[in-house]
Amino acid sequence: MAKTTTVSWTGESLYHTKIQSGKHTFYADEPIESGGTDKAPTPVQMTLGALGACVVITIKMYLDRKNWTFSSLDVDVTTQVDKIENAAPLSEPERKLVVFGRLRRIHKVIRIKGNFTEEQLTKIRDIGSKCPVNKMLSASSYITDEIQLID
Repeated sequence: MAKTTTVSWTGESLYHTKIQSGKHTFYADEPIESGGTDKAPTPVQMTLGALGACVVITIKMYLDRKNWTFSSLDVDVTTQVDKIENAAPLSEPERKLVVFGRLRRIHKVIRIKGNFTEEQLTKIRDIGSKCPVNKMLSASSYITDEIQLID
């Protein structure tokens, strides 16, 4: 079943938009230096937030199925776009994602507090990359992951 999200310009400022998805309403904007009013996250920030939320939810579902206890779970998501003049030093997966001389990179740092073995941490990290948003974005961005056990 197709799901539709409707986005409308609000008229409140140059770029302020209203997003309606099912029964939920939220907003996007651009920073002041880009002509926006900075009243809401940018679309890129929302995308990174959606990725982080998807990773947390997917890992939480996995931890629940395994009955593994933890006391906190956070994901930091960063992005950068690198200008690529020579793709030769890049790995094959990176080279495939260079578009118009640019490579978008997304890096996720998963921080979890609990009593886990290295094997469990590796599995948790790998499960996080299986979330639907990660799969969708990995077609156009080089995504890397790390996991940190916190005290």
